[in-house]
Amino acid sequence: MPRRLLAVVAAISCVLSPAAPADAAKSKHVVKAVPASSTPDVHDGRVYAITRVGGKVVIGGTFTQISSPSSSQTLSRSFVAAFDASTGVVSANFAPNLDGPVLALQPAADGHSVYVAGKFTSVNGHPASYVARLQLRTGKLTAGFHAPASDGFVNAMVHRKGRLYIGGVFSTLAGKMHGGVAALHAATGAVDPAVGVQLTGDHNASNGGVHGRTGVKALAASPGGKRMVVVGNFTHANGFARNQIAMLNLGPKVTVTRNWATRRYSPACLVKRYDSYLRGVAFAPNGTYFVVVTAGGGTPGTLCDAAARWETHKRGLKQRPTWVDYAGGDSLLSVAVSSPAVYVGGHQRWMNNPKGHNSAGPGAVPRPSIAALDPVSGMPLRWNPGRNPRGFGVTALRVTKKGGLWVGSDTSYIGNRAYLRERIAHFQAGGAVLPRGHLGRLPGTVYQFSPTLNSQLRDKLKAIGFNGTKWTSASVSPLGTHTQWHHMRGAFMVDKTLFYGWSDGSFYQQHFTKSGFGTRTKIDPYHDPVWDGVPTGSGDTYDGKKPGFYRQLSSITGMFYWNGRLYYTRSHKSALFWRRFSVDSGTISSGQHRASGKRDWKTTLGMFRVGETIYFATRKTGKLHRMSFSGGAPRGMAKLVPGANAHGLKWASRGLVLYAG
Repeated sequence: MPRRLLAVVAAISCVLSPAAPADAAKSKHVVKAVPASSTPDVHDGRVYAITRVGGKVVIGGTFTQISSPSSSQTLSRSFVAAFDASTGVVSANFAPNLDGPVLALQPAADGHSVYVAGKFTSVNGHPASYVARLQLRTGKLTAGFHAPASDGFVNAMVHRKGRLYIGGVFSTLAGKMHGGVAALHAATGAVDPAVGVQLTGDHNASNGGVHGRTGVKALAASPGGKRMVVVGNFTHANGFARNQIAMLNLGPKVTVTRNWATRRYSPACLVKRYDSYLRGVAFAPNGTYFVVVTAGGGTPGTLCDAAARWETHKRGLKQRPTWVDYAGGDSLLSVAVSSPAVYVGGHQRWMNNPKGHNSAGPGAVPRPSIAALDPVSGMPLRWNPGRNPRGFGVTALRVTKKGGLWVGSDTSYIGNRAYLRERIAHFQAGGAVLPRGHLGRLPGTVYQFSPTLNSQLRDKLKAIGFNGTKWTSASVSPLGTHTQWHHMRGAFMVDKTLFYGWSDGSFYQQHFTKSGFGTRTKIDPYHDPVWDGVPTGSGDTYDGKKPGFYRQLSSITGMFYWNGRLYYTRSHKSALFWRRFSVDSGTISSGQHRASGKRDWKTTLGMFRVGETIYFATRKTGKLHRMSFSGGAPRGMAKLVPGANAHGLKWASRGLVLYAG
């Protein structure tokens, strides 16, 4: 389909999209799922880096040919180009001649120039050792900036507080030892002696794998400029054991953070192909956490082919990730983090796929080459534009200050050949509104769905006013009178949405207010109608696969939600279980975990959580009990709630839900 027609289709799609709610300004949004039409076409190579300087977007990579949107004129550009951020029109004056690929870009503080780094050694015929500063108006080298001579190329850069940090496979700068990471004065390019960190060692030194040069593949600095994380092929940083990843303190003198390390990237993954399998790292906008993405073949028990969240403030030499989202054997190559979402790109077919090995395992959801993850749970969000064909993959992601997302790759389409966007695409801000995550509070209303100890209330809905210590009112609700609620198997509410299981193994969500129910919908993010049956190019289709949770639904006796987790009890099982869960997409993790604690939960029939307390009813007596809950697990002993059981009120039910309206 011609690009002009594709742009018209995209515009129509935007017009037909439902309007955002009146309070959307207070809500969090992912980016739009339809890419803007105002981007140029890059006709060859790959886009490896994207940045913005003033009103211009600058891209770098291995490309040599580019065109303005809807233009038939092809322009020659040697590995770097600039275009208008609003119109996509390629700059005619910015056409520097580099003799090698550009792998990293950073805006200069003056708003008129850009730092470029990569595998080049000359710019416009002048020597330039892998780093240069170019004027956007002319494409010429900036006077006064001269990068030092180096014995290896640069993979990554970040500009913070007058320093230009660089990472690559160099071992010397200006004739002095600088193992893989260094800083240059942003104005002059001179080596800043404050950085004395030396990366050494070879990740594959003892496993018979590929032996690459020691150095950095990617780096990221926290927004406040206090921390930096470097990833790549090394085993030590200034003599401290740091296999493939290290955290640095960015002060007057840059040092290795001595009390932060992890062993999770020590295992070998696909060693015949990769010297290091870490590919990207990005900090959250508030600097509290960072996310690392990897390639590596999906070796079981490792963090290969996965995205992992790490907390910046935590300390210790055996750090473990807060969450991990696996692609199941496909490489993740890039990452960018906004407040609402963690965006990851590569050539993955699925996400939430820890048990898949080049196949869709239990829990796998289709996410062709690009995905948005929930920062809290790591579960894929509903946003799913995809890329087909996937090619090598998404090699560059950049979140804008206004919430948009730039995507660089090596192929020509967004969607299933739906939108022609050659190697560069822009997803604008203002996409779907994400759930606020509002949970019920006390005093409030607790709903009993099909109370089990009163045959007259079978399939009825009972509303109980409850303040945490005693019930204040109780009445049979006229709502939902034509639903066979005795088939419900556990339930909880977030915002105004009711989530519940069913005896036939189905999982539902339904809008619910005190005035009525909306249409109930089956939750099945594992089969996207846009991508089901579509060939991946690897001999299979993008169809996902439900996790084992669906087989357990018929035996579930209670549910509640907390902090990206769905907790539940099962008949004839003594444990309180949990799985990671996305309220937005309904995606549930394949792994089942046990919450700590000694209580036997077999007698539970109905439960809800509020604050740091779990309330639950027992099957035989119907009495309500409570138990402390903190840190993701129940604590201490269960206690009867006398005022809740006064006058013989029975709480046991197939679904005990604290209203969250």
